[in-house]
Amino acid sequence: DVANYAAMREAFGAAGWQGPSVDDEDRILSVQLCEGWRCVLLDSTVPASQSNEAGKAVHGEIDAAQVMALRGELALAEVEGERVLVVMHHPMRAPTTEAESVWSRVCLRGEVAALLQRAVADSPAVAAVLTGHLHSEMDERVGNARLLAAPSTCHQYLQEGERIRLAEDDTSGFREIVLKSDGRWTTEVVRLGAAADAAARVS
Repeated sequence: DVANYAAMREAFGAAGWQGPSVDDEDRILSVQLCEGWRCVLLDSTVPASQSNEAGKAVHGEIDAAQVMALRGELALAEVEGERVLVVMHHPMRAPTTEAESVWSRVCLRGEVAALLQRAVADSPAVAAVLTGHLHSEMDERVGNARLLAAPSTCHQYLQEGERIRLAEDDTSGFREIVLKSDGRWTTEVVRLGAAADAAARVS
């Protein structure tokens, strides 16, 4: 998220990472990743809820200005023949395969969330919407775009009845995405334990 760039620069600046140069008030950022691909980042954080007191789940929000700016970026991408990855921390909606009433507590809230889904569904340029926050894998669709959530590299969450709990087994991982200049792309979830076991067998 845009609000975390300063902390990221402080933590990783010694290694040469500076990140994009944006104003702290910006809540949308568009970056060309490689030939034929553009990434649009949306800041979905809610400052008042960042402390997550008493273990309550933290939801996300976006505003109408962000959706309007996104539509502009998508229109430009369509003209330029680019494909787009929309990236934000909070999922646009809860997974349909789980108890939506539980997961919706940690997803985007508000009427504008529906406008965002419509903007994504309306644009043929959007390949996928990439999110985190669930600490769990998700792969669904919004229109022709895939709605993807990545597992966490630390602990994972599971839905259990009307609550979300920590997973007992170590299923830490990440989502790998490979982009090609002709618009094709692939993605897979890599579990760290499985990757370490495979590396050990090779060595």
